Amino acid sequence: MRNFYSLISVLVASFAIGQTNLVQNPGFEAGEMAPWAAGWTNSYTEPTLVENPANAHSGDWFATYNATATTGFYQNVTTVPGEVYVLTFWYKSSGDGSDSRIWSSFADGNGNFTNLNGSGPSSEDPLRNNNDWLASSNVWTSHTVEFTTPAGFPILQLGVRAYNGGSVSFDDFSVIKKSELGIGEVAQSKYALVSNTVIGSEILFAADSKNVQIINSNGQLVKTASVANGTKLNVSSLPKGVYVITGEVNGQQVSQKIVKK
Repeated sequence: MRNFYSLISVLVASFAIGQTNLVQNPGFEAGEMAPWAAGWTNSYTEPTLVENPANAHSGDWFATYNATATTGFYQNVTTVPGEVYVLTFWYKSSGDGSDSRIWSSFADGNGNFTNLNGSGPSSEDPLRNNNDWLASSNVWTSHTVEFTTPAGFPILQLGVRAYNGGSVSFDDFSVIKKSELGIGEVAQSKYALVSNTVIGSEILFAADSKNVQIINSNGQLVKTASVANGTKLNVSSLPKGVYVITGEVNGQQVSQKIVKK
């Protein structure tokens, strides 16, 4: 099976080399669920994995439900108590407005569980969507939660749910230490560095830029270039997968994610 892994949705201008996504098989690019599993109750079922690059958020695969009852899936993610993390995932959700949510908690490995706010109400817990629903959206939409792992409970049970009548899809999960995101974090730029974010053997540039860098999903610099608007860069030697391309456009540092087929 192909095994392309996505980056976090929040790109940084300096793109810290040490970033580590703690979620395994984050974009289902293994073509299978593991280590994701249906849960937590026996009535929950695994989502359908769909291989469709045109409809995935990135890569080739995504997970989807056409739910006829409450269902969901989860993965145990090992974190460090007291550390601050940023959780991000992408979703599409349609139905009657009460179709999906994140619903995550923590475990200590000995059968004990807690929520982000302990025994407090779910309305005050962003890892339980503040007892609300993910906003309906027919296009891929990101959802981000910043949290601190509670003392004594190092295992994040990262889970999402779909509800009766909902048509819901998920892709590109990440859990990364906030300290690894660096200080160069930027909002999405109004400028475009490249015209084609899904590429074959060439990248078409939409702006002049010196010191262009292409970085793979392991944070490794794999190619540099100086380019002009309308020119193409041959990247046929790069393996298929997800990359970040960075460069300066009109005095602003721009980062874009590209997918090489």
